[in-house]
Amino acid sequence: MTAWIATSFGTLDLRGVHGAGEVGTVAVTPVNAADPIVLREPADELWRRLVAGPIDDETLDDDDRAVLHDFESLGLASTRLDDPFRTRTIPVPWLSSFVHELVYALVASIARRDGIDVVFVKGPMLRAQGLREREHSGDVDVWVSPLQQPMLARAMQARGWRSLETTFTGTPIAHSLTLLPGGWGCEIDVHVRFPGITVADASAFAHIRSRSVACEFAGVTASAPDIATHAVISALHQIRPLPGAPPAAERLEGAIAALCAAGWQEADRAAESLGARGPLEPAFAGAGRPSRSGEVALHDWGWRDADRGADAMRAYFRVLPVRYWPRVIRRMLWPTVEALYYPDKDSPRTRVAVAKRRRDRLIRKLRTLLRRDGHQMS
Repeated sequence: MTAWIATSFGTLDLRGVHGAGEVGTVAVTPVNAADPIVLREPADELWRRLVAGPIDDETLDDDDRAVLHDFESLGLASTRLDDPFRTRTIPVPWLSSFVHELVYALVASIARRDGIDVVFVKGPMLRAQGLREREHSGDVDVWVSPLQQPMLARAMQARGWRSLETTFTGTPIAHSLTLLPGGWGCEIDVHVRFPGITVADASAFAHIRSRSVACEFAGVTASAPDIATHAVISALHQIRPLPGAPPAAERLEGAIAALCAAGWQEADRAAESLGARGPLEPAFAGAGRPSRSGEVALHDWGWRDADRGADAMRAYFRVLPVRYWPRVIRRMLWPTVEALYYPDKDSPRTRVAVAKRRRDRLIRKLRTLLRRDGHQMS
């Protein structure tokens, strides 16, 4: 007798999901395959039995055995009853996009497999914690320790994502790495810090991990910051100054609302722990809270107060170690095709179109670097 159980990197019951019933009733991410699969009769019924299992293959007919062995090759079935990715439930989606929920589950599963600590930030957990009204986010944001960011990027590459190499990728300036999707259609931002947090990156992540709470996506357990810490992250994200412009009034109001929802004392303590009290002063002051001074990290915050263009770039170079300068200048003047077209992803990429875009960008960058305060530099 051979006993079989279900394994996956996340699964969802699509019955009742608008528009999904015509495709199938169960969405599942295989352990060994790159893309999710939507199961329909009769495979979905066998999957449900495996999830409720174990089941004895002697109780199956030949057709079910054939499907079972297909499942095994995909990583959807195993004879190891203690398999670390054994699937015991098929939950209904709690995100408005079941595909995004599967992406969260996939990242969490791969991180667990490879020994990578991850904490999911922003996105739907902000609404679940009462910190914002909007539920859906266009991408998935995950925070890792600085040393493990490349590990996660490589692991996700095997699933169809590829790193977006921008001007400052791989330098201390970049606070996140964008992973562009293949068939999944959902970007992943892998953070090593958030602008406005002034404690060391490794210390900040250790604090986030110690204050994380459990959450679940597609039946896979994951981690998110606790409410107070998440409110600080959300507020920083909302009020970060854009190049040459202060935060818009509605963004400041959103930051105040998030901090208020978490509780001002708890948010204040969380901000102090992350060295973010200074950058958050506009939100605290806007709510009439006591004013307190705090350090602002130039490379993540102060540069944003500079004028758009040459002044902002100079602010970057003032904090960037000299050893990174040749690579940064090369990427700035001659970016990768992906960076050249990001986020304008649908434009034609013929050889002529790429050459024209490169030429136009190069001219703009050179003009920007040679100008200051609207005047030609001598």
